Amino acid sequence: MAAVALHALPRSLADHEVRETVRAAAEALAERQGVKLVHLWIDADGLEAELEGPTLVAMGFAAELRTTTNRWAVHRGLGELWRS
Repeated sequence: MAAVALHALPRSLADHEVRETVRAAAEALAERQGVKLVHLWIDADGLEAELEGPTLVAMGFAAELRTTTNRWAVHRGLGELWRS
């Protein structure tokens, strides 16, 4: 098992609907990639995900989730969600 974390920019995940969209994106990404998402914690400060598999898989998952959710947020005028 491997764990990854993404740290949110201030107030970017304050809205419940934004957090739920990030959750849905994480679950969909895991399903599409055939990765078992063991645990997913999301709050206003960011997210932590625990996945079955090696660290490299978890890192790729986090990178793709960061890219897709940032793209979604920017497209909707919310700005980027994650710290660099």
